[in-house]
Amino acid sequence: MLKLFASALLFTSLIMSIHTRSVWAQTAGAAASSNLPQIDVRGEVRRTELQTTSATIVGHDQIMNRPYDKPIDMLKRFPGMIVNFNGSWGVAPSMNIRGFGGGHGGNDINFYLDGIPLNDNGHATGYFDTNVLLPIEIDYMEIIKGPSSIYYGQRSAGGSIALQTIKRGNFNRLNLRYGSYNDMDVMGLIGRDHGKFAQLYAFEVYHSDGYRENDKRDKKNFSGRWTYSFSENFEMSLNLRAYQSTWEAPGNISYLYRKGRKDWVDDGSGEGGGGFRDRYDGRLWANYLINDRSQLTFYLYGTTLETSRYEKTDGNTGPASLATGGGEDYSRHRSWGSGLTYSYMGEINGRAATASLGFNYSYEEELPRTFYDFGKGTGRTRTRIGRYNENLTIENPGILAEATYQLTDMFNLRLGGRYDWIYGEYQDLGHRDSASGTFIPRGELMQSPAYRFFSPKVGVLFTPRDRYSFYANFGRGFSLPSMNGGASGFFNGENAFALKKRDQYEVGMRASVTDWLDLDLSIFKIFTENDTQYDEVLAREVPAGKTERHGLELEAKANPTPDWTLAMNYSYLQTKYKSFKTSSDDLAGHHMTGLPAHMLNLEVEYHPQSLPFGGRISYHGEFKRLARDVPAFNMNGNPNDAPLKSYAPSFHNLDVMMYYRVNENCRVLFNVNNVFDKIYYSGLTPPTPHRTSGDFVYQTRPPRTFYLTIEMKWDPKPEWAGQLSEFREKVSVTFSRKFNIISIIPQSVQISEQTVNCLWGTSEQSKILHILQR
Repeated sequence: MLKLFASALLFTSLIMSIHTRSVWAQTAGAAASSNLPQIDVRGEVRRTELQTTSATIVGHDQIMNRPYDKPIDMLKRFPGMIVNFNGSWGVAPSMNIRGFGGGHGGNDINFYLDGIPLNDNGHATGYFDTNVLLPIEIDYMEIIKGPSSIYYGQRSAGGSIALQTIKRGNFNRLNLRYGSYNDMDVMGLIGRDHGKFAQLYAFEVYHSDGYRENDKRDKKNFSGRWTYSFSENFEMSLNLRAYQSTWEAPGNISYLYRKGRKDWVDDGSGEGGGGFRDRYDGRLWANYLINDRSQLTFYLYGTTLETSRYEKTDGNTGPASLATGGGEDYSRHRSWGSGLTYSYMGEINGRAATASLGFNYSYEEELPRTFYDFGKGTGRTRTRIGRYNENLTIENPGILAEATYQLTDMFNLRLGGRYDWIYGEYQDLGHRDSASGTFIPRGELMQSPAYRFFSPKVGVLFTPRDRYSFYANFGRGFSLPSMNGGASGFFNGENAFALKKRDQYEVGMRASVTDWLDLDLSIFKIFTENDTQYDEVLAREVPAGKTERHGLELEAKANPTPDWTLAMNYSYLQTKYKSFKTSSDDLAGHHMTGLPAHMLNLEVEYHPQSLPFGGRISYHGEFKRLARDVPAFNMNGNPNDAPLKSYAPSFHNLDVMMYYRVNENCRVLFNVNNVFDKIYYSGLTPPTPHRTSGDFVYQTRPPRTFYLTIEMKWDPKPEWAGQLSEFREKVSVTFSRKFNIISIIPQSVQISEQTVNCLWGTSEQSKILHILQR
């Protein structure tokens, strides 16, 4: 751990010394141009749109004030957000918003980072991997429930998560974390603003041995943003991002073994499991301020992704000579997209008005996606047996338009919509014949029809008093049928499935009851049509029918004194299949599985202004999670005694955080997650076929874990430019015996006053400063 932290500190110091010198080299003329107008018309228009919805905007400080086992965990403390762990750290977890899945669990949630979609079709339709996220560089995060925004088209049925990184500034930030199971994380953020030109760099190095066998995790993240202001009205930025990850994957656990921690060992299916994932992104962004009321925004992005997953499954069947011990899912994903948006914020007839008009286009390509079976052997050295190979492309142009207008002092109306076209190609390059084991090359090419979909958006905001507002909205969205293995009707020509349609109705209230108490309430109902379901008898997706979801979300935040913050949110969700039928099931009247009916989050935080310490206690609970609800007929048509219905155990989790503020630039945090060491069942998978008697398998969230984090931040100070070399020469000899870390720092490294203060404390700093002054 000490070697890793020392190396990270040395690496960070080298980078910061280089960039600090570039700041000192700036001319006075460049510095004088730093007061460029920061009018964000598009951002203000976006916030006006979200006022008529239950959307939540989360700032940087709220994101960074806790550690995460996975970056997606930053979402689970908000109402209506469900995160299920799927075992393998390198594989995206399943995420759910209002009964719609995303990530590893569906294609009904969008995830964006700086306007670049994280969704891809490499492993599953709409799959997104949030391990690419660097919390330290996130400026704010938008959580949008349902298809209520015009800016997001396909996959927005459940909602959209949009994260924006910090744009510019002068700062240095470094977070060092060490925790249970050899969990080590080093994150840094460097910002330099030279007036017309700004640079921003973020990096992360992470390793963990995992809390189960065969569960090692490693990743490296880097991002850079370069922004240049050509004039007071025109600004462009270039973003580059690189992410590399490798992991080992533990196997599932039998639900029968839930009583003892000794049974958390790998069950064998993880031997040889794991994979790698490499992703590289680039984005060009331009803003042109036409005047102080209108703005043009242009973006262009490109992504390349290579990923491979290994999995051992000894139970596979096939020809005796080809009995398999697992497989590999290898894919390469390329995508690019572009868009142009005009935004207006002003007045019409003396009343506030906004308008947006835009066009966007996206192209996705899987080239190729290849599946291999492994012959019996050891780990990943098994003999590869080609199973099938496929190519896939999807194109999606769309136009969007929206306007808001203040009808009266109390009423604001929003009208808008999207029109999307979707089309693509699928090519089957070959499959292994299940009977003979022979790989048969193919070249079959299928083209989808040109799907068209209009998504209207309507919203009303009523504000009778300054402290109270009420809203109502309607939004329509859509999603593609699943395309795993090309099994979907999306590419079946005239027999293609219709796009899945989702209609959300929502009403809500926001109230500042007192100066220290805020309340938010939203009630929603969602109807879907053209939903598909995997048919176990036909072994493919089939059109199944309609569903319904309804629920409410309540959130309260109180600051009874400046030193105390109390927060609570509660979510209720009920789901039902209205008409939903496959060749083996008629699920009408039954409920969707894997979703808790009730969720509760509670937090108490003590953050005194006059004391250097504080802390927080957080509780998360999930109740009445339906594990199985199927009719009284099994797959062979033989009636059972009764329908099969069961629930997973309720889940209660308590986290504790304590911190000590060394000074304004340094803070030390100690976290204990899952204080009572509760077992949290996640990713329950029923036996197959799913209506026979059998055992569930599952994954778990981490047991009790401990984290120690050091947060450091300091601003570059040019007045130290002429003193740092002398500082190194004088301090190195004097303090090398007492502070070994000084002796390992090379002569070229520059150390700021705040770094010295954080590492050695005020008394030693005064000695160092005394030497410098001689």
